Formats: sequence, structure tokens, C-alpha cells
Amino acid sequence: GGDDEGFSTVGKGGRTLQYTPESIFKHLRSIVESRGKKNTDRAEQIRVMEKLLEVATTSYQKIRVLLTLMSTRFDLTSGSAATTMSQEQWKMAEHEFGMLLEVLEENPNMVVLENAEEWEDDEKPPQPTPGEKLRIPGSIVSSVERLDDELTRSLQHIDPHTAEYIERLGDEQALYTNVVRALLYVETLKKDPKLEIPQESTNRIVMRRLEHIYFKAGPHIFFGSIMY
Repeated sequence: GGDDEGFSTVGKGGRTLQYTPESIFKHLRSIVESRGKKNTDRAEQIRVMEKLLEVATTSYQKIRVLLTLMSTRFDLTSGSAATTMSQEQWKMAEHEFGMLLEVLEENPNMVVLENAEEWEDDEKPPQPTPGEKLRIPGSIVSSVERLDDELTRSLQHIDPHTAEYIERLGDEQALYTNVVRALLYVETLKKDPKLEIPQESTNRIVMRRLEHIYFKAGPHIFFGSIMY
């Protein structure tokens, strides 16, 4: 019992939405099922998931919420008039990606894989067989690529002689840290032959890392940090 296990708010149409650890997967399912539908209020869905993240108690719950939350943030610019993700949304997604990597690093018994099967039971989380890893559907590689692409696109739309441009280059440093972390994570997964991680997954992150090392920020090459 206690009041710390969740909370409720009044949603659209006066409905009361319960945010408890037990309700997390039902909320996520309704959010995933509404993807691509017209009149989907993605900003509202993001607010719901931010609350779910606050009440998540298990690592599995946190991983599931973070994966859906990041993809919904990326959806904000898909099919909208905005050509680039706002810096605020990008920073949130980048922070959540770091949180996701942290949870995965701390829980080697859980892995995020592109070919993992969806878990259909919202009432009880999956229980991995002893000695087996719990496979959760998602893509670490695609998340890295999307964060990188969105940042590059943003830099291409900013005058390189402005303070705003320099500030966004600071975001690149934060992203680079997580590119390296993601690479280490995928390389760790590759050591387990049962997971059958393709070499291509590692290669895709290595390419992103190399591009950052050479400061390829869209069409503007930034030499400020290179010593001759």
C-alpha cells in the first residue's frame, strides 16, 4: 500500500488516468496501437510516458517505457511541418537513450534486440528461463542513428557563425559519449553466440563514431577542435 505506488490525473474528456506500475503495459499498448493514426496527440502520449517512467519500479518496466518514449519523440517530426526535431525534444530523447543504456548495462540478463518477439501479456512480465536472457524488442543501433541524423539535420539548418550553432555542437559531444556506449553494448551482446547479433549492427555504429571523430557536422566542417 502507501501513496508512493502511483497517482492519477484527469485526461481528455474528463477520464481519470491511473499511473501505477501495474498499469504501465496497458498504457504502452494503447500508445503503440495508436501510432500512425490521425488525431493522435503525441505530446499528450509523451506526458503520459514521462509519468509512467516516474512510477516504473522494475528494470523491465523502465526499458519498455524508455523505448516507446524515445520512438514517440522521434514521431513528433514524422509527417509534421517541422523538418527538424526541436532541441528540447532531442535533448530529452538523448538523455533517455543514456538512461536506457544505463539500465541495460546494470542488467546484463535483459537485452534489447531487433528480432525479439513482442510480449503480449500486459498483466505479468515475461520470466526468462534460467540461464537465458530476457529479449526485449527494440533497436539500439536505430536509436543511435536517429539521434545522430536529427542532430546533423539541425546543424544543417543553423547558420554556422552563430552561438546557437556552437551550442548544438556541444550536444554532439554528449551524443558521441552515448555512441561509444552503444558500441560497447552491442559488442558485449555479440560475445553471446545465442543472440546472433549481425556484424552489420556493430559496423553501423562504428561508422557513426568515425564520422564524429572527424567532426562531420553536415556540410559545415568544424575544425575548431583539431590541433595542427
